Amino acid sequence: MNAPKIKFNNAAGYDRMMGVWSQLIGDIFLDWLSFEEKGCWLDIGCGTGAFTQQIKERCAPSQIIGVDPSEVQLEFARTRKGMGDCIFQSANAMALPFENQKFDSSTMALVLFFVPDPAKGLSEMIRVTKKNGTVSAYVWDILGGGFPAEPIQAGLRSMNYKYALPPSVDISLMDNLKECWESAGLQSIQTRVFEVERTFNDFEEFWEVTSNSASIKSVLADIDKQKKSELQNLVKQQLPQSANGSIKYSSWANAIQGVVK
Repeated sequence: MNAPKIKFNNAAGYDRMMGVWSQLIGDIFLDWLSFEEKGCWLDIGCGTGAFTQQIKERCAPSQIIGVDPSEVQLEFARTRKGMGDCIFQSANAMALPFENQKFDSSTMALVLFFVPDPAKGLSEMIRVTKKNGTVSAYVWDILGGGFPAEPIQAGLRSMNYKYALPPSVDISLMDNLKECWESAGLQSIQTRVFEVERTFNDFEEFWEVTSNSASIKSVLADIDKQKKSELQNLVKQQLPQSANGSIKYSSWANAIQGVVK
């Protein structure tokens, strides 16, 4: 059986699953990031606008533009409260529709491994960023087990089910991420691993939220009831559950930033 492709066609479900995780990482990422106050920002692969909203609320940008190839995700982003002055538009990360040196900060939050050619995507980020501007990204450490849906993915692997991985999953490794930034000629490169914890009321909530991951949703839809129950039992056994039934689960991401010279 071939692994299905990752599809982003359920913006609300995606936002409840990945939007929350993204903002958990986004808080500490923005604390760490070097950026120009009142600067012009570009959020590439903005999805439902969860991280775009954090940039607006925490960085006081003079302008912020979020781009994404999914119109479904962009429609959701445009409904976020307080984002009326933000621009959300469709764009290809490897062919950004902006002039050279337009932005003070360009960033990709949990996106770079979806870009078919990460080096090309990075070169486009650099092209549209001003001299001395910041180019940054963070990605789940998928190959290192840091992805939020790893418990379900591990269960699927043990049952010999295939699920989709991002096309450029190798860029999620810190060594590859750093090499990409260095090869592009960026300066003052810094890296960091960020780990965050999320609490679920019980296993049912963990399953309901996490099964909306775009990488596994279509696989789960094709599994029969008996096999799905078996999978749920496998996953439940992996998770630390407190006396009141709540579950605390940690995920981590590799982050990088560099300066355009």
